[in-house]
Amino acid sequence: MVSILNAEQQEVSTFCGSRSGKNVDKIAQLNLKTEPASVINVPRLAGCVANLECRVVSRYPAGDHTLFLGEVVAADAAAEEIQPLIMYQGKPARLA
Repeated sequence: MVSILNAEQQEVSTFCGSRSGKNVDKIAQLNLKTEPASVINVPRLAGCVANLECRVVSRYPAGDHTLFLGEVVAADAAAEEIQPLIMYQGKPARLA
């Protein structure tokens, strides 16, 4: 699952980007609202600009990370126009 966060979800981005899911249940820790996905069996985050449901195709070791290659099998976008969270040089930015 890939979630495109909205501009008000910077705290979610910072927290989730700095902690491993092996050690922390990020959804429980942040008390995030979720919705069922339509194709894959994982929750998707509510309130996002968009969610992409992906099936893992390959995994590649990349130093202390793993790079996952996925195939998008379903996608949805918010019904209303929502400003996406954009980070530029480590700080939030807005589309012009």
